Amino acid sequence: PTVRVLHGRSLESGQGLVHSALAEILRESCGVALDDSRAVVLAKFQDGLGEALEPLRLAGPDLATTVAALAATAAVTLPGSPLRTAEPRALAEEQTRAWSRFASALGAAGPTLIVLEDLHWAADQLLNTVGRLIARSIGPVLVLATARPQFLEDQAAFGAGHDRFSSIPLRALPPRPSARLPRPRHPRVGAWAPPR
Repeated sequence: PTVRVLHGRSLESGQGLVHSALAEILRESCGVALDDSRAVVLAKFQDGLGEALEPLRLAGPDLATTVAALAATAAVTLPGSPLRTAEPRALAEEQTRAWSRFASALGAAGPTLIVLEDLHWAADQLLNTVGRLIARSIGPVLVLATARPQFLEDQAAFGAGHDRFSSIPLRALPPRPSARLPRPRHPRVGAWAPPR
């Protein structure tokens, strides 16, 4: 079977959304372009996330809340969102639950690799979401995260006690072998801001 690969990169603190890596994954999954209009972004998130979650057969209110929580991780508020007035703590909990569901739905559709780059820049809220996604999602889903060596020193609790978590420390490559590494097929250009 074909493996679906989704990429997201954490931005340096203060440079973007708390969930920037997950927002990138959602945009990639739903086909949202940097220059899409607000109406197009809303439609792509609503339709794309609803379609992605179909394998879970969620009931109406659960589906609406999950789609709204996922969109909120990309700083997009969908029309009629049941989370429009949610308190920050309740919204964060719904986002965490939604990401476990989203990963499980992707896995139900087929093998999925979620690549998260630069996790050393991730905010605690993103790390909590990713940790719970790893612990709670089901199906053939692999989360591969990259981070600088000091990450596990600074975030010693990340992944601790999870039997679904492994860490492999790698030393930096010398310049010559580094130059031979393949470059991304689709380099990310520009930063995405949610439509206003």
